[in-house]
Amino acid sequence: MDPVLILSPHLDDAVLSCGQFMAGRPDVVVATVFAGYPPAPFRVTTPYDEHCGFRHAADAIKTRREEDITALSVLNAAAMHLPFCDVQYGQAFDWEAASSMVSSIVAAVNPDYVLAPLGVLHPDHYRVTSLAIRTVSADRLRFYADLPGSVTDPESILYRHASIAAESKRHNAMLQRTFVGTGEAGLKLQACEQYRSQWPVIGNEGNGLGHNCVMTPERYWEWA
Repeated sequence: MDPVLILSPHLDDAVLSCGQFMAGRPDVVVATVFAGYPPAPFRVTTPYDEHCGFRHAADAIKTRREEDITALSVLNAAAMHLPFCDVQYGQAFDWEAASSMVSSIVAAVNPDYVLAPLGVLHPDHYRVTSLAIRTVSADRLRFYADLPGSVTDPESILYRHASIAAESKRHNAMLQRTFVGTGEAGLKLQACEQYRSQWPVIGNEGNGLGHNCVMTPERYWEWA
């Protein structure tokens, strides 16, 4: 069986959104696009990183990369960390370099198919969706519902379907539901909990998210 390649915006998104799928198919490679260090990372501090208990970007990214490798190992998945910066660090995004890198990864992994986010709510998620459309053939590309964003803002799903069709120049085409994640839910939860720096934020019912928003049934789409 050929591997599956998942394009993940951040160092947790693939597991949060596709962890149950990965639990049932242990031949997955996860390429996280925004896993890079900003220039002078020891001097960069953001409100979100501070909220998670970090002193600066270097501390945050090092820890999150380690957490990601541990989480993916629970699901027998492999991690690839790309050098581009999370939008919170205020760096320009090099589309050409990112497109070239993702194209090279697709060629090297030679996956059965590629899973990309619908691109709900967050600009980094939109960027990864666009990268996938630019670099992966339509017959090889499938999309996953971003969790927890697609639960907290369910109306965004149809909007993103229309946006993806327009960007793909497939205006008359439709995205149709395909498989769902059917692996062991307990393994997904165990993997999610490895993101120790962020799980108290993501899994906290008091902030409107909660682990139920992540443990909801996973959804995937392909072109009809």
